[in-house]
Amino acid sequence: MIAVQPDRKVITIKNITKTLTLVAVVAAIAVASTAHAQNLTPAEARAIANEAYIYGFPLADNRFHIGRVLDHLKEIGKLDNTLVVFLPDKGAEPTEPDQLVSTVFNEQARKWFLANFDTRPENWGRKGSVCDYGAAWAQLGSTPFRFYKAWTSEGGIHSPVIIAGPGVKQGVTSPGVMHVTDLVPTFLEVASAQHPATTDKKLAPLLGKSLTPRLAGKTVAVRTDKDWIGEELFGNRMVRQGDWKLCYILKSAGGTGDWELFNIETDPGETRDLSKQEPARRKALLARWKEYVKENGVLLTGDGPFKKKGDVAELDE
Repeated sequence: MIAVQPDRKVITIKNITKTLTLVAVVAAIAVASTAHAQNLTPAEARAIANEAYIYGFPLADNRFHIGRVLDHLKEIGKLDNTLVVFLPDKGAEPTEPDQLVSTVFNEQARKWFLANFDTRPENWGRKGSVCDYGAAWAQLGSTPFRFYKAWTSEGGIHSPVIIAGPGVKQGVTSPGVMHVTDLVPTFLEVASAQHPATTDKKLAPLLGKSLTPRLAGKTVAVRTDKDWIGEELFGNRMVRQGDWKLCYILKSAGGTGDWELFNIETDPGETRDLSKQEPARRKALLARWKEYVKENGVLLTGDGPFKKKGDVAELDE
């Protein structure tokens, strides 16, 4: 997390998007220049390079519209009294539209898509086009983390966030574990409001922890080593407690199809499974996962984008 003063917010976002746009352009040039080494035809090299090049333009568009919002808040005298959170989606998107249409859409949806959009490479970035930069660029975008969006490895759940506004200490980075569920408790505390579950016990209790102590620089983390987080998406799953993470990636998603134990502090790329070295910790985190399943009604059906013909759900041990 990076906390900055409101009057530096626009400059910070501009610098980030300019840098990312430049990276996309340089990467595109690099692909084009190494076409021979990759056994790509000139047309294939241009198409792949163009994917990264086009990706840079939405970044610049984001910069423009974020600036519009901040300029408006400043004009109405509310910028200094507004907590601003800039949080990108979790993980780089690996799925290309044609792949998504052919594997997930039903026949009616496929016909609608093909009738309304032009996905030819020569039309990418123009009106009526739909394109993404695919798994190879997504992995590059996720570096140094493993995999990308829809995976519970760090490449699919580890995102940067920038927070600015009243009560935020300037120029501080946070090594502590934070979660998207921490945002609502933070907003409620800043606004001096209560969650409805406080008075209505029929409602589900509020998840997450307020980040206000961390934003003010009073602590380096809002969680202790006893706090834990569980997640599941499309059959991929994980439990995180302190520096330790137990992660399960489906075989059909490129994983081992078994639980793996990582120390994210020393191995953020999840390259060394420490299950054999730390069997007690693995067992304890697996118990947390089963607790998460029970509390949240998790059903592993085997359906989703990683399902193949004849597949059955990959269940827990």
